[in-house]
Amino acid sequence: MRLSTMRLRAAAALLLGSAVPAAMAHHPMGGAVPETAWHGVLSGLAHPVIGADHLLFLVAAAVATACSDMPPARSMRLLLAFVAAGIAGAVLRVPGVELPFAEAAVGMSLLAVAALLWTRWRGLAAPMTLACIAGLLHGHAYGEAVIGAEATPILAYLAGLMVVQSAIALACFQGTRRWRAAAPAAFGRARGALAVAAGAMGTWGVALGLIG
Repeated sequence: MRLSTMRLRAAAALLLGSAVPAAMAHHPMGGAVPETAWHGVLSGLAHPVIGADHLLFLVAAAVATACSDMPPARSMRLLLAFVAAGIAGAVLRVPGVELPFAEAAVGMSLLAVAALLWTRWRGLAAPMTLACIAGLLHGHAYGEAVIGAEATPILAYLAGLMVVQSAIALACFQGTRRWRAAAPAAFGRARGALAVAAGAMGTWGVALGLIG
């Protein structure tokens, strides 16, 4: 087995091993409801980062989008749709609206984006549907952190969510395009490892969601 392949697999295993406990800690305020605008902003900025399943989906989605055959300006609409749908999903969760099997559905979104990473695609309709549905599901999970909060912390939280997700998505999108052009072979191996990691975490999320 080539050394580079072994390193990629080891990195994927390390990512999954560290992600499981992090995925359980989706509350950057330690479970406390944000009480001020500052708390809301901090919670919004941190939430997509400390939730490993959410972060992995966002990175994988940005990479898959950058690898599509569509023009960059058009493919970026998918990431913007995901972020916008995520805000909508968080708003829907604030009143306490629960979705059945939400954790399993988030896992399914990871399986779907893993499949996108393995394929070449050109059309916008199917990926756009996935982006909107996945955004609602991930946003539904985000919204749990501000249930019971006042309006100001909630708005600050949503602003933080929008900023950090947009920044991560844009950075990964642009980085992918440059890396893919500069070192296509190495990028191809990394893309495969990312797909494996997303698929493994998606399978784990589906299993936990169905058991729970």
